[in-house]
Amino acid sequence: MVKFSNQYSAYIVEFDNYIIRSAFQAIVSSKGEVFGYEALSRILCRDTGQFIRPDIFFRNNDNNYSLLFEVNVCHLMTFKSSEFDSLHIKLFVNLRPYFFLKYMTSLIL
Repeated sequence: MVKFSNQYSAYIVEFDNYIIRSAFQAIVSSKGEVFGYEALSRILCRDTGQFIRPDIFFRNNDNNYSLLFEVNVCHLMTFKSSEFDSLHIKLFVNLRPYFFLKYMTSLIL
């Protein structure tokens, strides 16, 4: 479940022993203007205090659609509350093409 963390001053997802937060990387046009941001996940292991590479974390949790959905909700909520949000700025999220189909199927079953 996505919640606001006063400790991190951000929305987070808590999953097992991990804390997942959002970060945003600017996407710049050929004219040097920011036209959007890519949503990225930052994953912290509570036990060790170490950051986990997203590719490793998500490779091990690729079929947990409720987790993936919550992470993307976290990205949206964090972006909407950030200084980056405006009508002309786009948010890019990384989803596999079948994500919504698989997620909706898992809800029905």
